[in-house]
Amino acid sequence: QPHPGIGVTASEEKTVDISIERIAYECGADKVLVIDPRKIKESIDALKTIKTMKGVRVIVAKSPCVLLEKQRRSQFRVDTEVCRGCNLCLDIKCSAINIADNKAEISAYCNNCGMCAEICPFGAIKEDE
Repeated sequence: QPHPGIGVTASEEKTVDISIERIAYECGADKVLVIDPRKIKESIDALKTIKTMKGVRVIVAKSPCVLLEKQRRSQFRVDTEVCRGCNLCLDIKCSAINIADNKAEISAYCNNCGMCAEICPFGAIKEDE
């Protein structure tokens, strides 16, 4: 969705790219961290780090819309030999992940963001070459 931080209007015309991080500092933030919310482990580490700091702290989550971003051509798949049916992958609420025969499966609705592969504790979700 267009917003002042991307430099494009709703009608897709170029405009001024406003830095949300700079605005946070100008408003008095002592620390501003920028994260990619699709990178779950890095995001959790950033939250743990900023939690220990004092003062006004801001986290800016930046990531292109997965519905609009041109995704990689590879597809994610589930290795059913490795999948243990723990259902942890369902926690990200992705409409492309289903459970069949107590194993995860990824449908054609997958937009290749990779969050499921990052969250799988057994490495059962893999990116095709």
